[in-house]
This record gives sequence, structure tokens and C-alpha cells, in this order.
Amino acid sequence: MNTNINNRVDAALNSLDDVKRATGKPYVLTRMKAKMQNSNSSIWDNALQFISKPMVALVCMLIIIAFNVLVISRNYNTSNTINEEQALTVDEYNANITALNYTENIEP
Repeated sequence: MNTNINNRVDAALNSLDDVKRATGKPYVLTRMKAKMQNSNSSIWDNALQFISKPMVALVCMLIIIAFNVLVISRNYNTSNTINEEQALTVDEYNANITALNYTENIEP
């Protein structure tokens, strides 16, 4: 059993004997460096670099959260107040319902 494992290990190590180092096209690294140095950054590139900063994202999130809290608090305050015209008392509501139930008392 031990010799079988050793044979497998030797076969795996011997399979790497004919492997050669990979080579790239000539001057690839030089071309990439030159392209990166000569690239003209546009307005959009500068804007995206500015927006992608973590502090800018944090400030934008805080502004959005503050705006949401402001809108919710204003809606909460205005929704609790009822105009006198909108308010229906229970008696008025019941009177309207009972009038609909009595079909014999329909006036022209």
C-alpha cells in the first residue's frame, strides 16, 4: 500500500518535468505602462473617482436618511390633524348608514 502511494507521488512530480515557463509577447509590460501614463482622464473619469470615495458615499447616505426622516416627520404631524369639515362624528355616520337601509322612506 505504501509503495502504491509513493508511486503516485512520484508520477505526479514527474509530470511537471516537461513544464516550461510561460512567455508573453515582447514589450507587453512596456506598452501597458505607457498606455497607463499617457491616458487622458476625462471629466467623467474624475467624477467617478470622486464619487467612488467612501467618505462621499457615506455623506450621500446620511443626506438621504436625513431627508427621509424629515419627510416622515412632516407627514406624521399633518396626518394627525383633522379638519372640522373632514371629521364625522359617530352619530352622523350611523345616520347616513341607517338612511340607506330604509328603502320605504325614500323621498322624491
